[in-house]
Amino acid sequence: VLTSGVARRTTNAKFPPIFHRHAETNRRFLSAITLSSRYPACTPYWRSHSTKQGGRDVFKKRSKPVSLSTLLAGAGIDIHLNDVDPNNHPMSPPLHLSTTYSRPASGHYEDHHFIYSRMNNPTRQLFEDAIGSIEVADSPKSGTQNNKDVLPPPTVCSFGSGIAAVASLISASSPSGRGAGTHVLLSAGCYHGTGAALRTMHAYGSGGTTHEIVSMTDNSLQMSLRRKLKEVTVRAAAEGRNIVLWIETPSNPMCDVTDIRSLSEMAREIEDEVGSREDEDLGGKVVVAVDSTWAPPIITQPLLLGADAVVHSVTKYISGHSDVLMGATCVSSSSRHGTWLASNLRCVQASLGAVPSPFECWMALRGMRTLDVRLRKQCASAQTLADFLEGHPSVAATHYPGLALHPQHAVARAQMSDEMYGGMLSFEVKDGTAETAMAVAARLRVIHRATSLGGTETLIEHRASAEPKGYPVSPPGLLRISVGLEDVNDLIEDLDIALTNANS
Repeated sequence: VLTSGVARRTTNAKFPPIFHRHAETNRRFLSAITLSSRYPACTPYWRSHSTKQGGRDVFKKRSKPVSLSTLLAGAGIDIHLNDVDPNNHPMSPPLHLSTTYSRPASGHYEDHHFIYSRMNNPTRQLFEDAIGSIEVADSPKSGTQNNKDVLPPPTVCSFGSGIAAVASLISASSPSGRGAGTHVLLSAGCYHGTGAALRTMHAYGSGGTTHEIVSMTDNSLQMSLRRKLKEVTVRAAAEGRNIVLWIETPSNPMCDVTDIRSLSEMAREIEDEVGSREDEDLGGKVVVAVDSTWAPPIITQPLLLGADAVVHSVTKYISGHSDVLMGATCVSSSSRHGTWLASNLRCVQASLGAVPSPFECWMALRGMRTLDVRLRKQCASAQTLADFLEGHPSVAATHYPGLALHPQHAVARAQMSDEMYGGMLSFEVKDGTAETAMAVAARLRVIHRATSLGGTETLIEHRASAEPKGYPVSPPGLLRISVGLEDVNDLIEDLDIALTNANS
């Protein structure tokens, strides 16, 4: 049935104007089936190839899914939404700019109809479908390679920025209809913007969003983290609130790596000990959320490691050209809290309207199609730069998960694919002062001084001076590097000259 054009269109339901929870559950289920027929990552036997033998069609099935690289190369090239002959479809996704769509004479919108672009848009849906497919594609690190029980696609909601994706997920994690709010356990050393967003939500919202900072990477503190998580879960259950265990790995800018699978299992065990109930209107649930901006799906797939949700600042690696402002949140279709969390997140996305424009989505799709080749080169160059800086006499410390002396190197090897440890690193100058760090940055000629990351150009930033006063994350002598696509030897020479001559 799913091979018929009518069935494909019908199962691709848009979010209705009035949010019916069960209708949305049915929509996600049908969309997952449809995606399984469209995306090779979602089924091991994606497509049959027929040949004629003795006048009969003989079908040969693929023995395994196509790779993540292949999925990325075709991101957005989806005949399902193009409404054209499948044998003659465009090889660049269409850009749908319309904000509104005609209403049937009956006055009744069908589930598959578009209504208003704040709620959904064909180009945005192409992007959300594409990123959802790569979040759950087969991966050797996830233990699902060549496994017929690969997860169905997640629910994906895109937003106008990465921080909008963060705030929307936190809002959606609150128990439905209670207004009691959410308490966030924030990993130490994470992006200062996440903490700023949580403080803003507490100050200018209902006050129900609170947070505290905890260490999630120090093995010697794991029992302390477990006690803390159990303590706040018990309290949250009594208050009718939920907990969000917010993981950022690698962290920005210290490159700390958190064991996603271990903490996801810890969260489930503590819920069982506390007796958290599955009713979405009750508190006491622990939502495991991962900011994986520094480790896109070809490096790490948090949903396959047990997380409930993963957030990306699409502005960075996924788009990859420093010309898109966008974020995305992917919610697992099979985790303990995936169903109600996805429904809440869709409601937040459509009701609050912090959505990206169709053009941003189209540009992000364009960037996705080169993500694999870009990131592999960036990771290789970052490793080379880290090795160089680790041995430089003017450098006190180098932070990069690919270094053997990195404190979480073993976790990174287990969790990050193909020995790709990301395109980000940071280092501290020998005397540890902000003045020397700024002097090094000032002498660079190939590397650019700018904020943000993930683009084709190599960027450097003195992080402490960019972080809000009173909420430091970075040491004063630290410089963060986003490695681009330049010849790595040019980058090494640029850094060497700047480090050697910084104080002259």
